[in-house]
Amino acid sequence: MSREHAVHVVPTLLARAGRLVAPLTGGWPACLAARAANRLGFGRMASACVGAVDFRLDMTDYFEGCMAQHCYEPEMSRVMRRILGPGDTYVDVGAQLGYTAALAAQAVGPDGCLLLFEPDPRTAAQLESLAALHAAQPAVMPRVHFVPCACSDRQSQIGFAVLGRVGWSTAVGCARYDRVIDRIMVPAVVIDDELESRGIDSVRLVKI
Repeated sequence: MSREHAVHVVPTLLARAGRLVAPLTGGWPACLAARAANRLGFGRMASACVGAVDFRLDMTDYFEGCMAQHCYEPEMSRVMRRILGPGDTYVDVGAQLGYTAALAAQAVGPDGCLLLFEPDPRTAAQLESLAALHAAQPAVMPRVHFVPCACSDRQSQIGFAVLGRVGWSTAVGCARYDRVIDRIMVPAVVIDDELESRGIDSVRLVKI
């Protein structure tokens, strides 16, 4: 393997190795190894696949590193797999990078439906590509509706704190995981209105 190739491949190899030990050790060992490798000049971004959804995830970031190792929020993942089944509808308020949506897509299958809300503009491209997968892979992926808005009890514009860590920005509470790099106004919509406008009359699980 050439040095140039290794620069890009090492993070993905660390993620794959991490999946083998993460059930026992959690995601930290592979993330720490990725940080050490990055200081030596290797890359940060790992390729990871959750069902039919491809991700590029930063192995030097603990949260994204856990996603790449398939050990992010294991309790939530177990609950989702227990509750969701083929044909169900899943609503994700704060879809972040789309990792939990990809897990839900596996559970609900092609007859299911996902409704994703995320106002952070930096995640829009990833979530839009996830939403487009149904047309490309209708035998595997559910219908996915992406709404680039926050949720509230009325339609409005609300303040939104953009954090340095992509996927953790917030309209409520303090900056728990990272520094605030910007404050913007984003549109807010009512979940029930969005469901009605799409003819969705039954929801199995809502993640907020």
